[in-house]
Amino acid sequence: MKYTVVKGTGIHRASIEQPDGTRKVIALFGKVKELAEKNIIFLDGKPATDMWIVLFPDQEASSHELVDLTACKDYIERHYQES
Repeated sequence: MKYTVVKGTGIHRASIEQPDGTRKVIALFGKVKELAEKNIIFLDGKPATDMWIVLFPDQEASSHELVDLTACKDYIERHYQES
């Protein structure tokens, strides 16, 4: 699994290499505040915090709020191994 930062932001992505050599993004993650500022998530009146969340393309809802970057990576790896 490879982790990178989306250029010009604090938003991260997790990707995997597929058998044909291409990379597939399996998750985006970052601070709630920045994801909301970039209109990636909509808060519906909830506060924009400095907590972190993970977004998977195949799920409508995000993860629960996480404390930091390392917690997001751990969450992604657990989720990916289960699927």
